[in-house]
Amino acid sequence: MRGFIFILILCFAGMSVRGQQAVLAELKLPSGYRLKSLPAVRDNSAAKYFPEVFMQEGWSCNQASSVGYLFTYEINAARSIPSTGDENLYPPLYVWNLLNDGNWEKGVSYFDSWEVIRTNGIPSVKEFGHDPNAQRWISGYDKYYQGMKNRITEVFSITVNNPDGLATLKHWMTDHLDGSPTGGLANFQIGSGTMKAVQIPDGLEQEGRYIMVNFDEKVGHAMTFVGWNDNVRHDFNGD
Repeated sequence: MRGFIFILILCFAGMSVRGQQAVLAELKLPSGYRLKSLPAVRDNSAAKYFPEVFMQEGWSCNQASSVGYLFTYEINAARSIPSTGDENLYPPLYVWNLLNDGNWEKGVSYFDSWEVIRTNGIPSVKEFGHDPNAQRWISGYDKYYQGMKNRITEVFSITVNNPDGLATLKHWMTDHLDGSPTGGLANFQIGSGTMKAVQIPDGLEQEGRYIMVNFDEKVGHAMTFVGWNDNVRHDFNGD
């Protein structure tokens, strides 16, 4: 069983962390992928590696998106095991609690969380438990030792403000850019302060669901990309 995996973080151009520019190795579209076709719709949340949707605790959106969804999905995909059972799920609060100063209303960068997982790993929910206390650390060498078996080697970014970047993201979500049968996930951050959602009208793709059409300029929330649907449309200029 592999203890080290690759993890992708998706950064929009200009994203900053704690006032500093996030510097990550950037994934580029391999030359052999430029002529590869992509499906109009992709949904990796339907894979057995994607865990059940859950509610985040406190201001732990960075850890809910990066650990609860992305890490859980990616490490279980690497090991070909489903994301079911406490032994195969990973607790966002493990890394959040280490860095939140015991404050339920303090956000923690997922870049810092990835560094914890890279250097010391993360135990499963089986070792950590389900207690939502924002001030709880686990005790016992055996539990931390189990976490050492679940580590990452590197974090990557994709700049998505151009067609090549979007194609890179889509191909990553299709086959991890290496021909794998399973595609990957990606984290992203948005400015949630003035975000606006509109309902998709009847008769259109995904009718009745909501599409985000506006975000604030200041980052305030983290989520996870699980796929795409190129058939969804929105008329921004009313023509």
